[in-house]
Amino acid sequence: MISEDYEQYYLKYHKAPYNAHELQAEWLCSALLQLWSIPTPEVAVLVVDESLLRNLPREVRRLGRYLQRPAFGSKEVFGAQDSSELLNGDIELETLVNPEDLLWIALFDAWVANDDRRASHHNTLIAPTLEGKRYKLWAIDHAYTFGRIDFRYLDPQYLYFDIKKNLIQAHASRAYLYKWRQQRPLWTEEELRAGCYLRIKKCKEQFLAICEWLPQPYKLSEISQTALSNFLFSNSRIDLILRHFFACLP
Repeated sequence: MISEDYEQYYLKYHKAPYNAHELQAEWLCSALLQLWSIPTPEVAVLVVDESLLRNLPREVRRLGRYLQRPAFGSKEVFGAQDSSELLNGDIELETLVNPEDLLWIALFDAWVANDDRRASHHNTLIAPTLEGKRYKLWAIDHAYTFGRIDFRYLDPQYLYFDIKKNLIQAHASRAYLYKWRQQRPLWTEEELRAGCYLRIKKCKEQFLAICEWLPQPYKLSEISQTALSNFLFSNSRIDLILRHFFACLP
């Protein structure tokens, strides 16, 4: 979709109230990823002009009713391509400006219970840097986080994802982990653990501000906000995640 300021966005909408949490998850993860210092596209509320809805092709006209309410927009990353084939092949890690984010994204996914980004299906992009000689890794698509359930029912005792299918199992992730261990053999786990705790602490400090930042159609109820906070910042759950994560490392 082209916006009124001529920027291109990918539009997402929900069809029914029961899955509105999927777009709430998109907004939340956009903010949380920024606090983890992981590149992710800019987001915006998209409102489709009524004149466009009236002139939709007949074969997609029935979708118009879903576009009558504000939708989620993810801004196009210039020159981006899907990374799955590259990250499962023999990509030169030196061409990435942020190869360490393979590990941080894997940890982030474990924390937010993202079961849709896997070693075989990355939901990441690779795009050229401004200089054009190297590439940056971007995290996208977070509708299926937080167990893919209504936030009110989140239970901190459960992981809601399969660590054996996590991005940490991808060829490029393992290659970078091996390289990291070669450089700092005694500190890999300690650095990841400390970095994870620090990033989660930043998110906890900003959580209320993030909830306030959510656009009106996607505000959390008080019950959902409390349940999500308890889920994300449960010390026992974080410890459980880290135990499973480090146990699966090669």
